Amino acid sequence: MKNNRINLLLIAFAVIMQRVLFQTLDFESYEFPFASSLMIFQSQTGNLLIILYTFLPIPFILFEFSGMVHELMEGYGKLWIIRAYRKDRLYMKTMISCALKLLMIVLYQILIFSIGNGRWQPVSGSQILWVMAAYYIGLLAMVLLQLVLEFFVDASYANLISNLFFVVSLFLGNLLLPAEKTEWLGTVLFPNMMFGTRNGMIYQNAISVEYGYALSYLLGIVVLTGYYGIFKFNKKDVF
Repeated sequence: MKNNRINLLLIAFAVIMQRVLFQTLDFESYEFPFASSLMIFQSQTGNLLIILYTFLPIPFILFEFSGMVHELMEGYGKLWIIRAYRKDRLYMKTMISCALKLLMIVLYQILIFSIGNGRWQPVSGSQILWVMAAYYIGLLAMVLLQLVLEFFVDASYANLISNLFFVVSLFLGNLLLPAEKTEWLGTVLFPNMMFGTRNGMIYQNAISVEYGYALSYLLGIVVLTGYYGIFKFNKKDVF
């Protein structure tokens, strides 16, 4: 059984730990490295460390939104539907709630990484804005994907699959993005497009992705998963 207060505390603690770990990282990184600095190094140890540091709060963030489809069909949502509340409006309301809560989490990350003097390379204000936009939209796409998976499997499995998809995408991105023939596949694995050095907003020699296409793709994933979630929920019989 999920305890929301405990999980929020775990998110808060994980973000603080992420801040400490990035502070001690010897590799080159930029401001707000949790969203900007998922570099691809020659050193496999370096690649492993930076992926693990980047991934640290993600399981707790995704778990915060786990089981929401079950609640819609068996919990509070069932009461609203019995009272003739439109399913599409209810699912849309749920997505908006997820988006707002996720925004608060990302703003908390920004706050924690703004405290103190990090040893990070400065980037322009506009770059920071666009880097954070891609990070937030990508996280929202992951949350909505997890909701869609809950229509097909139990919430715990949907959460597990989402986490595995996220971390495996980042590891595969190390191999796929630098190669011209496979760059497109690394882009399709959309968690890679959340991060500034992988989506083209911050220059990295090994990658030639264009930021505008990356952001459009992330927005497309959000729209597609949101629309498909509404479609599936409308087709579900709730008694």
